[in-house]
Amino acid sequence: MQKRINFVCMQSDNKVSGGYIYNDYVLGGLSKLGYEVVHHDAKSYLADAGQNAHSCASEHVIIDSIELNALLLALSSDANEVQLSRPIILCHLPPELQLDAQSAKLSNSDKSCECTHECMSMQQLIQRSMLVTTGTACTQYMQAEYQLKDAQLEMVMPGLPAQWKRKSQYSNAPKRLLVVANLIPNKGYELLIEALSQIKHLDWTLDFYGDCDFSPEHAEKIFTSMQQSGLRRRIEYGGTVTQSELNEAMIKADLLIQLSPFEPFSMVSLEAVSSGLPMLSAKTGEMDYFRQSGHVRYLDTLDSREVAKVLSELINDTEKYSELCQSHDTALRSWNEVTLEFHRLLLNLETTHTLQCAGNS
Repeated sequence: MQKRINFVCMQSDNKVSGGYIYNDYVLGGLSKLGYEVVHHDAKSYLADAGQNAHSCASEHVIIDSIELNALLLALSSDANEVQLSRPIILCHLPPELQLDAQSAKLSNSDKSCECTHECMSMQQLIQRSMLVTTGTACTQYMQAEYQLKDAQLEMVMPGLPAQWKRKSQYSNAPKRLLVVANLIPNKGYELLIEALSQIKHLDWTLDFYGDCDFSPEHAEKIFTSMQQSGLRRRIEYGGTVTQSELNEAMIKADLLIQLSPFEPFSMVSLEAVSSGLPMLSAKTGEMDYFRQSGHVRYLDTLDSREVAKVLSELINDTEKYSELCQSHDTALRSWNEVTLEFHRLLLNLETTHTLQCAGNS
């Protein structure tokens, strides 16, 4: 029997970096290893789940954390009285930090819920699941927030395409700035605009890439703020690009700026340091791992004056910038390695599931 993965996640064709890229590479790799991967949104999965919920076959349910809130809302409907088997939650980001985080408040005490059966809370769903996180920060957060046992958690960090290229030439000063982040809340755009407004007298330009369709209203606010701050003529928006195009943009840039206050791993940091691109970053993501590259300057505080101060320092002080340009040997972690780690995890779960089913028969 062919192994099957029911993957529950809203899909997006506009990808730059982050969770959607991770999903594509891992699921594509698992398909090559013989898994049948079936994509669902929350409602379409629950429509089929009753037939398979108690199967002992080699079948897995993987729920992307971006779909958790929608899944809970669907489960709260009378039409979806489904008992989920123990799913795998692929936790790119804690559910309360997702765009639709207000839905995470759904619980058995929610007075607006008119269900005739008991609703499942986010806490209950997560505690009955296996969690795969993509970085140390997310692992520690989820374990503390949801009181998870060590056996419920696995960490499978992201990788890179095998052909990822490194910079071979550096400018004397970081005049070509780069930002790679979707235009959504908590990605640091407001802070960036405030900081850049303070260094208009310096010689710099900014290219930025990201999806503006996840939160159109917020994206419009960012564009309006850039215009009102008098920065628009110095800033170029490139929309969404392929991984190879992103790699080329990093080769051409002088400095990547990452101001998101919470990143469970920060794939864009991995992509930047593996490109040999110097970074100015908030203290977030897999800091100990990225610090080894020598390419990252971490901010002491995350406020606009500090960002403006450090940018001015790097632009004006050749020596300080050149320290971030020193070549370091960085071991690239391939997507094939990531896929094999995920595959071993699924095999272990299949073995455990088979033993449990045998014991119950």
